[in-house]
Amino acid sequence: MTDWQRRVAAFAQRNDLLHEPPIHMLDLISEIGEVAKEMLLATDYGRKAPQARREMADELGDALYSLLALTEACDVDANSVLSAALMKYEHRLAERGRAESESVSSENQPQVVGVEALQRVLGYGFRNLGLLCRALTHPSYVNEHPEDRTGDNQRLEFLGDAVLDFVAGSWVYRHYPDFDEGRMTRLRAALVRTETLARLARQVGVGEALRLGRGEEESGGRQRNANLCDALEAVVGAVYLDGGLGAVEAFVEPLIEPVAEAILRAEADRDAKSRLQEWSQAELGVTPRYRVVSERGPDHDKTFVAQVLVGVDVAGEGEGRSKQMAEQAAAQAACDSLIHSEPGVSGSSPLGGS
Repeated sequence: MTDWQRRVAAFAQRNDLLHEPPIHMLDLISEIGEVAKEMLLATDYGRKAPQARREMADELGDALYSLLALTEACDVDANSVLSAALMKYEHRLAERGRAESESVSSENQPQVVGVEALQRVLGYGFRNLGLLCRALTHPSYVNEHPEDRTGDNQRLEFLGDAVLDFVAGSWVYRHYPDFDEGRMTRLRAALVRTETLARLARQVGVGEALRLGRGEEESGGRQRNANLCDALEAVVGAVYLDGGLGAVEAFVEPLIEPVAEAILRAEADRDAKSRLQEWSQAELGVTPRYRVVSERGPDHDKTFVAQVLVGVDVAGEGEGRSKQMAEQAAAQAACDSLIHSEPGVSGSSPLGGS
């Protein structure tokens, strides 16, 4: 006797169903359906499905209610029927999962609301949803909700930062075999800097799913580059813990490929401060100057805001987890507004100076 048969028989004995009128067979079939759902969720597909499949397991159970009732009336081996039904239904679920994945990948600007939708956009279904929830939890949320046991995303961010460095470096190494070490290092750095990761976070909808404290929400934290970058790194860390390096590569590499191409076209993999200085000295005859104008957060987790001045004018502003990162972000903002804003202009300053 199989495990599910033993459990159903025990259920029947507990509820004295064996000699009751046929109407009570519905309860017995319900127990069979519950066991069938558990079996489905325990299969290899159930563990690796793109998203939680409990609603589909319910659908399976409903179908089996009637099917297994007929087996008793027709004297058919229920175990064979159950095995065949599971195999066929797993195939149907796999087809449905692929169709959903193709539908999601065809959307240029996906509208993401909540964890389930975010998983579909990421193309990865978490076995441990708690990891994803933690990756999306900003420290401000934990501070305002001490009863929440999820924890914030800082440890996952630390892990994801390291994993992203490796995945981006590996991808650059494989796709650009003619690049020397310096060129590869600059491109990798451009791919994983705060501004790039924040743009990717917006692209997949991480910002909409972030859990923020009220104060952080009201101050624009959902669109803040540092928060988006941290959250994306934390999501990468969560994917790594849940599914391994292969799952991270499948998620990250399609995102960074078009970014790398755009960076190389614009020569944006070069250090932003160096590019700004070269342009400023060549076009204006001045050297950019940097200043840190504010900082926020505790000592162990500060965010700095820096400005770059070209002449007497503020040419760009940026923020980062260190003063150097903030200055780089300010230089990048200045490059975006000065160097690329008037591509046909040479020898004159978009700032209006001389």
